[in-house]
Amino acid sequence: MAVVCDRKREEGVFVSHACASSTNSSDSIEMLKNLSSSNSAMYKQLSSLTERVNQLAARPPASAPIANPVSPITPVKEPHVPVPERYSGDFGSCQAFLTQVSLVFDLQPHSYPTDKARVAFLVSLLSGDARDWGTAVWRQQGPLCHSYAAFVDEMQRNFDHPVRGRDASTRLMNIQQGTRSVAEYALEFRTLAAEASWNDEALWGSFYNGLNETLKDELAMREEPSTLEQWISCAIKLDNRLRERRREKGVRSVSAFPGHRPTP
Repeated sequence: MAVVCDRKREEGVFVSHACASSTNSSDSIEMLKNLSSSNSAMYKQLSSLTERVNQLAARPPASAPIANPVSPITPVKEPHVPVPERYSGDFGSCQAFLTQVSLVFDLQPHSYPTDKARVAFLVSLLSGDARDWGTAVWRQQGPLCHSYAAFVDEMQRNFDHPVRGRDASTRLMNIQQGTRSVAEYALEFRTLAAEASWNDEALWGSFYNGLNETLKDELAMREEPSTLEQWISCAIKLDNRLRERRREKGVRSVSAFPGHRPTP
């Protein structure tokens, strides 16, 4: 009886192992099927991508966009500016010289783009004492050579000492026409008058006192103008007329004595 039971138990265990084995085989087959399906899908995707790449490779390259031609840069045409007269170091004309140089830079900025180029141009226009000073500064190649404003400040400190204030008043009280024309005399007078703080009445008195006696006599016979500028203009016209009359008289005297030649 015990032997029979043992056999039955062994048969049950065998059946259980067989059933388990059968279940494992089914699972493996299912997994293989799933892997096969995944591989098929991946193969299809790979084939599609390969075909797409081949299509793109077969296309002709797209033409590059045509770039707009670059227009050549036209150089700026700067106006012609006369070169200022050389400056020798005269104390009364330093500011006028610097003004003329600044006009060149204002009208031709591209020709003198840097401070050093401007300083070099200014130094090239110096002569006499001013040239000696400018040459010494340039040879040092210090900060003044690289800053136009600093160079001008130093130059004004050395040379810009015009007649101003009391000095101008003193010279106005003593100014004389001498052998000059009234136009030349009036130019110096106006320059001094601009620096002095005189009213028109005082200025006219100074201008009149400095005229030659012949002109004073002629002005005394004419109606008095109402302003200083009218007085000066009248004196200039009268002086020009008198000078022309003297030239005419000189020509007549030479014509009257053809054998006589004036001493040169």
